[in-house]
Amino acid sequence: MVAKAPIPSDEAARLEALHSYSILDTQPDARFDLFTRLSTWLYNVPISAINFVDADRTCFKSLIGLPLYTPKRITSICAHAIEADNDIMVVSDLSQDDRFKDHPLVENGVRFYAGAILRSSSNHAIGTLCIGDVKARTLSHEERSRLKEMARGVAAVLELHKNGLALLEAASIDSLTGLCNRRLLMEKLKAAVLAAELERPCTLLYLDLDRFKAVNDRFGHPGGDALLCEVARRLESAVRETDLVARVAGDEFAILLSPNSTVKCAEDIACSVFAAFAEPFAVDGTIVPIKSSIGIASVPFHASDPTSLIRCADLALYQAKQAGGNLSRTFVSHATNTIEQNG
Repeated sequence: MVAKAPIPSDEAARLEALHSYSILDTQPDARFDLFTRLSTWLYNVPISAINFVDADRTCFKSLIGLPLYTPKRITSICAHAIEADNDIMVVSDLSQDDRFKDHPLVENGVRFYAGAILRSSSNHAIGTLCIGDVKARTLSHEERSRLKEMARGVAAVLELHKNGLALLEAASIDSLTGLCNRRLLMEKLKAAVLAAELERPCTLLYLDLDRFKAVNDRFGHPGGDALLCEVARRLESAVRETDLVARVAGDEFAILLSPNSTVKCAEDIACSVFAAFAEPFAVDGTIVPIKSSIGIASVPFHASDPTSLIRCADLALYQAKQAGGNLSRTFVSHATNTIEQNG
């Protein structure tokens, strides 16, 4: 029987640290693969892995010498290793160790294991860089030190991964309102359009604020910015958790509905937006009546790509404004020529 892996005393904080890296179940990464390849070469072993110990499983980021699989945390050798003294666990012969002699890896011929702890920036043990062999052996003091140094290198790459995600997020968020920006909206639209079909339409609401320029003229840009932030808050309160709200530019916003959302659903969301805007806005203690016009379009019914979808929704928005504003309009193709002729 395989010994159950112990649960670290800092388990909650450890898992929080691990999850902050958003590394689990991600695509292969050559930066991590470099360390496993280097490990097999330096130690002349057939097996090397980088893995992270999650709540109930061990998740491999890079693996050489074994079929890719997802070990249960309770029987994972690496889950034992994250509790090792001096940040490394070496087992010369797994078949002679009472904890692991019945382990499936032993049954498949693996004998030697060495795992160096991967530590987060907050010093929590979140995984290991490990090596294995089909024959029993040990590591010298120098070899152990080298494996720990390599583990620190893996941890450094992990920090780069995390910082890269933070930069990507910063580049995808509108700095004023905290909503998604146009860049992220376009990325989400591309994916949604590819997946769109008659039974799973991609539906977009495009809206702007009626007479917003007057607010900027009266209260200046600080007042206008404060109003935009409140608009963003109300928009998020008017949609579902699965919908995406983005600030496109100036006082223009977009709402990308989750898959399977019909035009009728979009009209209901538009009503929710109007209801959210019905409560008076205040700028510098002064009540400011703000209304919105909304255009609705979807793939595959009105458009076939992100650019044309936005164009159709924008044209529908124009129709709403021409009809007096503070209402929504769904794109109607035969109205396009009339709008363009009048424009």
